[in-house]
Amino acid sequence: MLTEQGRRVAVVRERERQAEQAQAERVRAQQQLRTRALEVLEATIAAGGCLDLGTGSTAAEATQIADYLARERLAPHGRRLVHEPTRMDPDLGVAVYLEPDFVVLTPRRTVAVPRQLRNPHPAVAAFRDKRAFVSKAHIQRAARLLEAMVSAAVERGWTVPAKTPLSYSGRDTVQPDLAFRLPSQQVVVSIRELDQRGRVRPAFVEHTDYYTRTSRTLANKDFLSSGRLEVTLTKMWDQQPILSVKDTHDATLEDQLATLVHTLEVAEAQARWQQQEESRRAEIREVRWQEVKKDAFRKLTYARNAERLRDELARREAAAAMRTYADDIDAHAASLEPSQCQAAQDWASWIRRHADHTDPLHGPLQIVEVTTCRHEELQPYMNGWSTYHATRQ
Repeated sequence: MLTEQGRRVAVVRERERQAEQAQAERVRAQQQLRTRALEVLEATIAAGGCLDLGTGSTAAEATQIADYLARERLAPHGRRLVHEPTRMDPDLGVAVYLEPDFVVLTPRRTVAVPRQLRNPHPAVAAFRDKRAFVSKAHIQRAARLLEAMVSAAVERGWTVPAKTPLSYSGRDTVQPDLAFRLPSQQVVVSIRELDQRGRVRPAFVEHTDYYTRTSRTLANKDFLSSGRLEVTLTKMWDQQPILSVKDTHDATLEDQLATLVHTLEVAEAQARWQQQEESRRAEIREVRWQEVKKDAFRKLTYARNAERLRDELARREAAAAMRTYADDIDAHAASLEPSQCQAAQDWASWIRRHADHTDPLHGPLQIVEVTTCRHEELQPYMNGWSTYHATRQ
């Protein structure tokens, strides 16, 4: 009995020891990460905002450092640490740099919701007359929310089509109610009322009379109105929502419209930045590609000359063997009949002439420079780059 109890105590103590050891390891790893992250951040700032870590660091480590700095809010205000391959070539290592954090830098502006719809946007007027996913009691509020989003979009220079394009995702329940044409993308807006169980269900249904074959839109008796609305932003032709907000006990949609518009503003700022960044990266990539291609031609030239050397050595050995054989023929011809002796000597002379013709010493003796070749010949020396364009395969 005491032995069994002692064994249990030992097991518990061993488990506690392992847990303490694991916790100590996590603390040590976290401290090492913090030290490394601060070192990289300080070095990046000292280098003017961009630092080449070389091949000693990996993209995974750079991502871990960037995530830690963002999580602990250690980066300079309005900046975040990102990484990319050094000179757009992963073989050269990783470079980190500070780029604008548009979530912080983009001001969040209020969005005013009108109390009445005096002259609504055509798309909002069409929504107000449409009976689908918002009950009659709350259709006016939903329309005012959409009108507020229209005003915010127009204020920022975005286009709001009078007729909302249909979605072709294959689901009739996701037809949008509004559309925004932004410089970098097209976004559709859907507003739905949740039932009392928090589900999106149609507030109205189409009823077809069996006898007259006529259809009418009627209120869905199975839909229990809650008055809580949900607004979803989705990129056109994409089923993955950008952002979805809804009425909660803590905040109404009127309070959250600014968040929706701010999300789109941030996306536009990021799109403009990425366009500039892509131009910068394309220039670097082009220069690096030319360097890789030049080096590939150097390697191909070396391989061609090495192959030529092997061929010349083989031909040189063959020519020497031919001359030796011709000498053997002359020595043997002395013991032959005169007619056979002359024929053998003629054959030996031809062999010597052929040896002189094939001997590489009698040909051009210089390094072959390769400046043009087929893409298939150059590709093995491009180290992962395409021979056609400045891209990696």
